[in-house]
Amino acid sequence: MHSEKIKPAFDKKIALWRELYFLDVGSMIIVARHFRWNDERMKAWFDNSDELEFELGLKPLAITQTDPEMSSSLMKNNTDNECLVCYE
Repeated sequence: MHSEKIKPAFDKKIALWRELYFLDVGSMIIVARHFRWNDERMKAWFDNSDELEFELGLKPLAITQTDPEMSSSLMKNNTDNECLVCYE
């Protein structure tokens, strides 16, 4: 019953923020959670977006692109979708 009211409000808020922050839905939800869904706190995104993209995992660190051990875990390099722990 409550979800019928919450979902449209959630979708509306995410759509509004996406227009302001130029992020996809998944990234916007991650950013919103980081700032505890608070409009005022989210303004800090504009001051630190480059650092926050790495901190929140929205962009991989540069080392993951060049370090062979780390780059093997990237989806683009793991074309078999194999678990890197158990190799299944």
